[in-house]
Amino acid sequence: YYNKDWKGAPSREFATFYRVIREANDEYKNLFRDFFITGELQTEGSFISIDKKDDANSVFDGEMTSYYKNGLVSMHTFFVNGKEEGVRTEFEEDGSMCIQTEMHNGVPKYDYYILSDNKGFSCKVQISDNKPIWESPKKEEQKIEYNDGVKWPYYANNGISVGITN
Repeated sequence: YYNKDWKGAPSREFATFYRVIREANDEYKNLFRDFFITGELQTEGSFISIDKKDDANSVFDGEMTSYYKNGLVSMHTFFVNGKEEGVRTEFEEDGSMCIQTEMHNGVPKYDYYILSDNKGFSCKVQISDNKPIWESPKKEEQKIEYNDGVKWPYYANNGISVGITN
């Protein structure tokens, strides 16, 4: 049992979450599932070690997915030897937006994250102050494609493309 701060709780009456673990055998890794005290799945993944007194000292390894009480995914990330590695994706409960942060060795790889909405719009946001980063393409970054003989200039940078035509 754990309280709201993921510190060990002495019993169910003092807990906000509880954890069920399955230790490794020849077929499976160490797996865990966390539940809200009301029974809904909260997080699932694999681990190297679990600290029952302070979950901040637990060492996770592999994919981890967290959920809202309604069952929708709140976060998906990957751990290597207790450190986040790769892209962490966090979702708003209503599905309106998500945040993607590239992680390396447990810390953000860049000083920004990508904020996307459910309409396909996205922008870079500074981690330090949560303000959008406005970038303009340079003339030398322009690329050209032809579609049915029509010139389509466009810019592509950091996964974002901007196309212009008359």
